[in-house]
Amino acid sequence: MKSSLPVLALAVGAFAIETTEFSPMGFLPEIAAGLDISIPQAGMLITA
Repeated sequence: MKSSLPVLALAVGAFAIETTEFSPMGFLPEIAAGLDISIPQAGMLITA
C-alpha cells in the first residue's frame, strides 16, 4: 500500500493539471464572445 501512494499523488496531480489546462479550450468561442475579442486572442489569454 505504501508504494502506491506516490502513484496516486501523481495521478491526482496530472488530472488537476489536465483539467485546468484543457477545459477552457472548449469554451474559447464563448470566452471570445463574452470579452468581445477574436478566438486567437482568447487563446492567448488562456495561455497567459
